[in-house]
Amino acid sequence: RIRESAAVGRMSALAVVFLAHAFSRARLTRLALPNAVRRASALASISSETHDHGLCIIDTHNLAYRMYHALPLLVSKRKEPAHAVLGFCNKIWRLRDVFPGYRMLCVFDEGAPTNRIQLLRQYKENRVAMPDALRLQMGRIREAAECFGVPTLSQYGTEADDLIATAVARARTDGVSNVCVVSSDKDLLQLVTPSGGGTWSGVPIGSTNVTVFDDRKKLMLDAAAVRHKFNGVEPAQVVDFLALVGDASDNVPGIPGIGPKTAAALLVQFGSLENVLAAAPTMKKSKRRDALIEYGDVARLGKQLVVLNSDMDDVPSALLRGLPPLHPADLPHLRPFLQDNGFLQLETRLYIAREEIAARELRRVSP
Repeated sequence: RIRESAAVGRMSALAVVFLAHAFSRARLTRLALPNAVRRASALASISSETHDHGLCIIDTHNLAYRMYHALPLLVSKRKEPAHAVLGFCNKIWRLRDVFPGYRMLCVFDEGAPTNRIQLLRQYKENRVAMPDALRLQMGRIREAAECFGVPTLSQYGTEADDLIATAVARARTDGVSNVCVVSSDKDLLQLVTPSGGGTWSGVPIGSTNVTVFDDRKKLMLDAAAVRHKFNGVEPAQVVDFLALVGDASDNVPGIPGIGPKTAAALLVQFGSLENVLAAAPTMKKSKRRDALIEYGDVARLGKQLVVLNSDMDDVPSALLRGLPPLHPADLPHLRPFLQDNGFLQLETRLYIAREEIAARELRRVSP
């Protein structure tokens, strides 16, 4: 209980910052929600009138890593590490409580990314393996999501980013007003709705507003925020930017000598990777010009690696749409899950405190 108290205390400190951010952007009201089927997440900052028409997609591995490193070790009743599970449960509850009525979907990585490894054998080869203590908790994190009534989605050999892109494309097709992806992964910024509309990967942008919420920094990233982050680069140019500079964390090759500022300046001037490479022979002689000419195909390969596949047509549409949140009383598996893992303070917050308040109110009004 002491370890859990410490973990919950640190989560509470984060919650203060998160709530302040959310309420500074919109006045949110809690909605009464219908029952929904258990099974299939993103967070959005939107107006109160559209709470019933938003989708929250959670990059679950990204969030799980953050919870694992942010919280002190907690051991469950089964003598297994559980701090990432507890952090995930607290985060899921706070996200749905601050943004009531949003459909939610938790997306997972599963297996090696087959298609990209076929393009580049070394893709993500230098990544450090997931810590054993976190790997042991991933099954419980998936179970926790479903106990909270949040559907989970994964596909063997497919990266979560591609499933997230497919869910975003489906939301655009369905005319969903607001979609937000909860992640700190810069690759996902290519999904952000551009200022001028148009299409993304052949899918009309329509009226759907897509943003990315970096929960670690408490930043909501729209097109203006992407331009600020990347020195003028638009969301649609993020893949070209990453192709030029590369991404060491994923072993994506870039063009030697091209850093973030140079890449941004080239894209602002020429508009796209292909335009930059086409203009390279006419540039003033320099090491940069020579590198663009020599490593142009390397950059094209990098772009193939970072552009997301939004056309996973073998994924059921119903799963991609997520489910709206439910009251704890309508989640039959949640309380046993919390008890089984020893998350007693969270159980108290979700159930016992509510029950005591209801009982006192009943006694007050009874004759």
